[in-house]
Amino acid sequence: MKTSTLLLLLALLLGSCTFNSSQKETSAADVTAVANTSAELEIRGMTCEVGCKKLIEKTVRKTAGITKFDIDFEHNSAHMEYDSTMVSADDVVKIINTINNGAYTAIVHDVAAL
Repeated sequence: MKTSTLLLLLALLLGSCTFNSSQKETSAADVTAVANTSAELEIRGMTCEVGCKKLIEKTVRKTAGITKFDIDFEHNSAHMEYDSTMVSADDVVKIINTINNGAYTAIVHDVAAL
């Protein structure tokens, strides 16, 4: 009798715990960035293509709103495409300027709508 009561109680508790799939929390990771702006940057302070270039690219690419970021090491420049509702070229400059305790200096040269 105790076992039956316990099983019935357990079934009721588990049955009342339902997952409501219609409720969904939206996080920053759920928002898809749509590139609507491009910018050309100058980046000073890079000394090596393997370390400096890759570190800057990796850091900027994980920023929400960045859809494309590529550095041309030989010309100390970068091209980026981004969602201007999520991030700005000035935000990216600030990010680059803080990498490696300020080892790099980024300057925006051109911003255009896509």
